[in-house]
Amino acid sequence: MKVRRVFLALILSASCAFSGSFAALAQAAEGQAAALDEGLRGYWDFEGEDPMENKGSDASLSGSLSGNAVSVQQSSVEEMGSVLHFDTRSGESSRMLIASALNSGGEDFSISLWVNHSSQQNASGKTILLQQSGSGRTLLYRQNGQYVTYISAADVAMGTSTGSDIWEHIVLVRSGEPSAYQLTLYVNGEKANERNLTAGAVDAVTDLIIGAHKNAGDTGQFVGDIDELRLYDRAVTAEEAEALYEEHENVVLEQQLQGIKKELTALVDEACEVYENGPLDKEDPAAAALAAAISGAELALEGTDADALRSASEALENALNAYMDGSLILTIDTENVSRTVDDGIFGINHRYAFNGYGSFDSETMQIKEEFAELHSQAGFGSLRYPGGTISNLFNWKDTIGPKEERVAQIHGFYNNSGQHGIAPNFGVDEVAEFVQEYDSELVYVYALARGDADDAADLIEYLNAEVGSNPNGGMAWAEVRAANGHEEPYNVRYFEIGNEMNQGGADGTTAQTYWIDDVPGGALEGYVNGGTASFTRQYAVALDDWNQSASYSDGSADQVFYLRYARVERDENADDYGSFTAVNPGSVKVYVGGEAWTETDDLSSAGAEDKVFAVDYKTGAISFGDGEHGAVPASGSQITADYSVDRDGFVQISEAMRSTMDQINEYNAQNGLAEKEIHIYSSYETENFVQKMHNEGHDDLYDGLTIHPYSGTPSGGSSTEESRKSFYYDAMLKGDAKAADVENYVKLMQQYDETKVPVISEYGIFRSTDTMVRSQTHALYIARAIMEYVRLGSPYIQKHCLVDWYSDGADSLGPTQQAVIQAVSTGGSTADGEGGFTFFATPSARVFEMLNTAFGDQITASSLNYTQQLDNGVEQYSVMTSKDDEGNVYAAIVNLNLDRENKIKIQVDDLDLTGKTMEIQEISGDTFYAENTPDDPDNVKVERSSAAIEGTAAEVTLAPHSFTVVKIVDALSAEEPEEPEQPLRTAVLEFTLELADSKSTEGVIPSVAEIFEQAKADARAILDAVAAGDESVTQEQIDECWRALMESMQYLSFQQGDKSDLEKVIEFAAEAEAKLASYVETGKAEFIQALEEARAVYCDADAMQEEVDSAWMILLEKTADLRLKADKWALEDIINEAASMDFSAYTEESAAAFHAAFANARSVLADDTLSEDDQYVVDEAAAQLAAAKDALIVKDDAEDASEPTEPADPSESGGAQKSGTAGEAGSNNEEQPGSKAGNSVPVTGDRSVWAVFMVLCLVSGVCVVYLSR
Repeated sequence: MKVRRVFLALILSASCAFSGSFAALAQAAEGQAAALDEGLRGYWDFEGEDPMENKGSDASLSGSLSGNAVSVQQSSVEEMGSVLHFDTRSGESSRMLIASALNSGGEDFSISLWVNHSSQQNASGKTILLQQSGSGRTLLYRQNGQYVTYISAADVAMGTSTGSDIWEHIVLVRSGEPSAYQLTLYVNGEKANERNLTAGAVDAVTDLIIGAHKNAGDTGQFVGDIDELRLYDRAVTAEEAEALYEEHENVVLEQQLQGIKKELTALVDEACEVYENGPLDKEDPAAAALAAAISGAELALEGTDADALRSASEALENALNAYMDGSLILTIDTENVSRTVDDGIFGINHRYAFNGYGSFDSETMQIKEEFAELHSQAGFGSLRYPGGTISNLFNWKDTIGPKEERVAQIHGFYNNSGQHGIAPNFGVDEVAEFVQEYDSELVYVYALARGDADDAADLIEYLNAEVGSNPNGGMAWAEVRAANGHEEPYNVRYFEIGNEMNQGGADGTTAQTYWIDDVPGGALEGYVNGGTASFTRQYAVALDDWNQSASYSDGSADQVFYLRYARVERDENADDYGSFTAVNPGSVKVYVGGEAWTETDDLSSAGAEDKVFAVDYKTGAISFGDGEHGAVPASGSQITADYSVDRDGFVQISEAMRSTMDQINEYNAQNGLAEKEIHIYSSYETENFVQKMHNEGHDDLYDGLTIHPYSGTPSGGSSTEESRKSFYYDAMLKGDAKAADVENYVKLMQQYDETKVPVISEYGIFRSTDTMVRSQTHALYIARAIMEYVRLGSPYIQKHCLVDWYSDGADSLGPTQQAVIQAVSTGGSTADGEGGFTFFATPSARVFEMLNTAFGDQITASSLNYTQQLDNGVEQYSVMTSKDDEGNVYAAIVNLNLDRENKIKIQVDDLDLTGKTMEIQEISGDTFYAENTPDDPDNVKVERSSAAIEGTAAEVTLAPHSFTVVKIVDALSAEEPEEPEQPLRTAVLEFTLELADSKSTEGVIPSVAEIFEQAKADARAILDAVAAGDESVTQEQIDECWRALMESMQYLSFQQGDKSDLEKVIEFAAEAEAKLASYVETGKAEFIQALEEARAVYCDADAMQEEVDSAWMILLEKTADLRLKADKWALEDIINEAASMDFSAYTEESAAAFHAAFANARSVLADDTLSEDDQYVVDEAAAQLAAAKDALIVKDDAEDASEPTEPADPSESGGAQKSGTAGEAGSNNEEQPGSKAGNSVPVTGDRSVWAVFMVLCLVSGVCVVYLSR
């Protein structure tokens, strides 16, 4: 009120001397002053002897300062007088506090103050202006140039700040009811925003805190100056807000004037430099217009007319742009290649969970066709798997093999609401197959938090080892892969160890440190070297569900829980499996509902009431009793445990992976196979990791550092045109800042080892859920980021993420708008990814489509002759150039200009490009916030064109807010001069035809003869055509014709074979074929195959002698190998005779001996595998049975045993048990007519052997005659 009070005093004194209008003016001013004092409970102008005096109407309100960074000081702007000044915090935040100041939920209020934000503040961080104490909320904070309120327990944007290091006036007004109220913000006398809110405001009287959060440790303390703080118990009007601003409006206007002059001065300096050093002649119209605009601007700078300054600035900017548009040149130096990139450079981060976010069909176990087409269109060079945070607890061994045998996986944030086990349908083999099918490359994120060195070594073997090798021994994982249908290795070379494991927080909900911060030395030590992790009263989990809800007993018998961070079970075939333990023996204590239970080695020996548990030290499983052997934990009781476990860190895992790959390469070298690469990257994104690895001598164990340079949330949003522009410009500014952070990491790593690289496996605009993230703006952000990270050496650059749900929200992993492909449910479930989904590509996917289809692998140096910047200092153009081995040159260009087209000339070395072709791809959209939707999936698409270059340089028009890729075809290929036409030469063809006519085709196999005759006909036809003057005949055709004729003559030696011997042998073999049933099975299949092949050769008109002879020889050999079945007639007779005997008259001992021999004889009789070579077995069985019969001893009182009775069952006697096979043969084989011995006599092997001998003699004679010829 400082200036206003002086002004009122002057008016009142003047009214004493003058009347009329002066008096009226004085009365109006006094009335306005009285209105501004109405309801003014608190007012602090920080002047006078007590600068903290409340000069408002409520004497009970008092203000106090606390902290060493706040004080009252004199402002550098004289009109502002004394102000409340905040320095950068040191220790806890400093503040001004007004006790019991307001009730934000139940009463109207207005807060007015002048603010000067220091540029020393972190613009992207929250800066608190107005805060309530206790249960109250943040009434107003500033972030990314935006004012935001949290009064309703949700962030609500209220308006844009005018800048830093300048004074601005703000008024925050609350009016309405507790359940329906209005919040309005005025900035410099104008309404910035008005919000209708319905809940969240705290209906209680609280303190008002100025410049800091209520939590003293919060980092959001304000830095800068505050003045003229007013607190009203009512809602001031728009007119009153404007009047409050007008008190110091001159300060704002003077600031604006000086700001305009400063900007115009800089623009004049830039324009002068361009005019003096630019390529245009001074007489050129664009140059003359620029000179005139410079003169006009310099004249305007001599005055203080703001409108004249603005007009001169606009004219100069237009003239400068016109000059640059006519002379902007991109020069490409193709001799200066900075690096060569792989095909995998432009990649994407993908996640296994929820059926790959709806992209994978769990029924067919294939990627859905519509999604695959969009993926293929983008042409992603590499794919990261199993993902980011969600990969940290991924157990790869549970995701291979039959789907029904796999185990649900654990989410990286496993204890979020509703988060339980995840079906691993889209497992390791499925993703590897997908990547190979679409010519991409797999990047694997290994779960350090779940696995260990042994498990990581097994993974390398599964992915990269050849079948037949078995590095490290134990399970042959390459053979497991082959059994799963993938014999060839996947050849994965890039591995990241964990994801963002430096990020702390609450385990299970926000942290990615898991067990590493539970080892002595803390998280960094745990990540690098592992150690013994110890846990106290940690809740137990289910094998496939780590949500806290799974740690409670359901009251059933035989319940099993698991110790959360137990090691994964070791391969049972490993040499050290016997000594392996998943947790440390003796460390486990288990509590049921807080009560300690007792460990037992044997639950089966426990009583029904015994409160005991058993631990499986191979798996970390905790088992409870069934109520009979060991008590059952009461339903609803939580299971917790103390335990410790020895874990491996990055060093041990990297060593094991590299050792396994060394063994694989050793095997490959021994077997003539190519050497394979492995690159291992750390996910612990801190400078301390780099320094610790160097200090401990582990530089050779990591190849680079995984960095995720997410932007942070840009200011603005999609609500208005102004806020969209704010988002656009701030996003690009943030992207540049993140690129600078990455460059700092590169410098740090490479001071120890120049081969170290940054690995950009996730990036993007994060964590905004605004639709701008799905728009053309994000596409341009991505294109610029890719250019920076190619320059900095990342081996692959992977955007997050490939696919997510189409929504306006986020999940625990972040905003769904991040995905370059959006999944739209058509009845499918976003809880598990099952069911129907359709898909569409965002503009961001188009960036990958352009780069992956038309860009070279050799990155070249390039430069622009001008540097043009946006108002926030971001460069308007971003450029990346390359070439390929075919001589094509490429230029990728981002143009951030929002207002108009720009022209650019592309000069390649000092080449004249006249007549060359340029192929152009471009995406721009109708607006910079244009996006694709399910209804309009091609709203933003790649526009393609081509044109002939008409000058020495290629001239291209760049659309506003565009990304353009220009391919200059064969730019580096010199055109060869045309050779004069030569007369056709036919002499060689004519001579070749004469030779051919002298050759005979008698006895030549038909196919060769046919080719030869056709070649002769072709030669005659082409000679006739030449003679007839046919101009279509070329020298190449003539030369090809005589070569074909000569080649056909070389095969005339292919004579038909003599098949006489083959015919004889086939006839002989046919006799054996007719009685094939009389031979044993051994050798039959080989005989049948040999006979079929012989007959095929016999029917083949093209068969030559060698093939014919081989056929009959093999057939004869296989015929000789046939064996007739053994002769069993004598054995059958004696068995039949024995079957009718009555044994009741004989002693038990002699009868038992007979039964044993009888059982053996029946077994031999039933054995169809016995051939003539086994005749002795049959004869011996018959002899034994006859001897046993003769050895029967008659009881002393036995009756005549000559009458036949049913034979006794040997199994019922006291003798030997009968054979199952013999018993079955005896009971199931009924006698058939003619089956008795004597009805027919089987042919023995003697006669067939002599027959084969006679045929061999016959054939031998034929061979002698044939060889004699």
